[in-house]
Formats: sequence, C-alpha cells, structure tokens
Amino acid sequence: AGWEVVALEGKGMGAIATRSFRSGDLLHLETPALTWDGDTMDPQTARQFDELSEDRKAAVRALHDAFPLSLVEGALSLGPKWFEDGGWKTLRGVLATNSFMRGWQREDDAILCQTAARFNHSCEPNCDVSWHEDTFDLHIYAATDIAVGEELSLNYMDLRQTTAARRDELQRSYGFTCQCPACVRGDAASDSRRARLGALEDIILNCDEPELGLQMVSEVVSLCDEEGLHWNSFRSVVCFKGVSFACMLDDLPGAKVWAERALKYSTMSHGESHPMTMLIARHVKDPMNPEPGQDYFDAEDSKS
Repeated sequence: AGWEVVALEGKGMGAIATRSFRSGDLLHLETPALTWDGDTMDPQTARQFDELSEDRKAAVRALHDAFPLSLVEGALSLGPKWFEDGGWKTLRGVLATNSFMRGWQREDDAILCQTAARFNHSCEPNCDVSWHEDTFDLHIYAATDIAVGEELSLNYMDLRQTTAARRDELQRSYGFTCQCPACVRGDAASDSRRARLGALEDIILNCDEPELGLQMVSEVVSLCDEEGLHWNSFRSVVCFKGVSFACMLDDLPGAKVWAERALKYSTMSHGESHPMTMLIARHVKDPMNPEPGQDYFDAEDSKS
C-alpha cells in the first residue's frame, strides 16, 4: 500500500507514508462497510452493522466517537452501543464522526470506510478523497508529492474559512482543536486569502459577466498557490467554470486552456475514469459543443 496506520501522539491513530508518492497517485481504494442517510439511525444501517464480519465490526467499534453517549439525547435511536476506550460509543456517533459523503450526486447519503477514516484532518491536506458511485468505492489520491514518513491527511470541512472559524467547526463537529501547520501559524494573510476564496465561490457561481468571471477564476487559482492549498478537486471545479466564461466570450483557445487545466486537476483528484473527469475531457475535445453532460460547480467531495 505504501502507507500504514499507526498510533500518533496526541492524535490517536493516523496514516503515515512508508514510501514516496507523486501528486495524483492512487493511495487507497475501499468499499464501504456501511451506508446511511447521514442523519438518522435507520434500522437498515443497524442491520448492515450486524451482518459485518467480526473483524470488520471490531474495526468499526475502534473508530473515534466524537459524540459521547452522555451528551446525546434519545439514546435508543442511536443504534448499537458498546463500551470501549473508557467510555460508551454508539454506531450513530461513530458514523457521524467518521463518514464521507457519497459523492456529489447523492450528497445527502453517507458512507463509512473504516480504513479511510483513519486519515486525519489537516487544513493543508496532502490527499484528495473521491467517491465512485459506478464501482461503489472510495478512492484517495495524493494531492501533492509526499515523502516517506509524512502523515497522510484529508480535509473534513470547508477550508475556505479563517483559522478561528475552522478550529471552531472542528471542535464542535469532531471534538478536537486543530494543530495542523496552517492553524498553528494562524496568520492574518492566510485568513484573508481563505476568506476571499470562500467569497469568490459564491460570486463566481452567480456571475453573468464572463470577463469578470475569468478574472475571479484566475484569482482563485493564484490564491490557492499562494496559500499552498493543494485542493485539486476544488481547483478542477473552478477551472471548469472558466470554460463556461470563455465560451460566453466565444474564446475557443481560452476555453481549451481552462478545460485542460480542469482536466489535469480532476485526473489528479478523481482519476481518469470518474464521471467528472470524463465530462471535462469532452470539453477539452470541443469546449463549445461537448457531448451531452452535466455541469458541476458544487461538486467537490468532502468528509461528512
């Protein structure tokens, strides 16, 4: 695999690279242990848990539960519960803490992959996560070059926020204070760049002025570079929006440039066979008249 799950001081368990990786390398592929609606503890999910092998049940039980039973009302609706690591855990709590969204097409559904859940959060993640509905598995790709001994990390939440906002959300949702390099630095320039990235997304989505839109798309890419944010799934979505703006201006060469950039980032974060990547590839061939496909701007995958 090229990486292993080990105990990390102050973090519990985490994934560490045992060999070097290049940006875009596939690090991990996993079929979910459980699926659920991302909210309620329905009987079907409880049955799925009961039907797991004993080894897989044990792996699920060992995952962190950020929602102690004593702090949650309606315990009978939280599914199976067990005593481990000095306290009570519930299946609902483990799912809420460790699940991933089931892709952009079924964003209300969630999945639990007990091995991928061992990848810790960073506000400067070096990995991208991608859900493949057609093969029903989760892929994790290297978002940048990774050296032997580096921890492998994902983003659990929207990174386009200030340090204080990110830390507050992570504390409320997962029960920890983030100590990643970005949060430890916590400088004003970084906060400004990330807040601007968050604002630009909404503006770009609703922009009907192509010249201004292209300026903002370029600004997003530059801000990501300045921030050292290797969030290739987000970059691909923004660059793909650049294709639309260039087409509005009848700028075929410009549209192809943005399509090629979007394709590069999508391939690195989703792989060549993902529907998003194949959609962008059609626009590379003919940006003005691609084969029928679905536009996507809000399509990046993230941990639930």
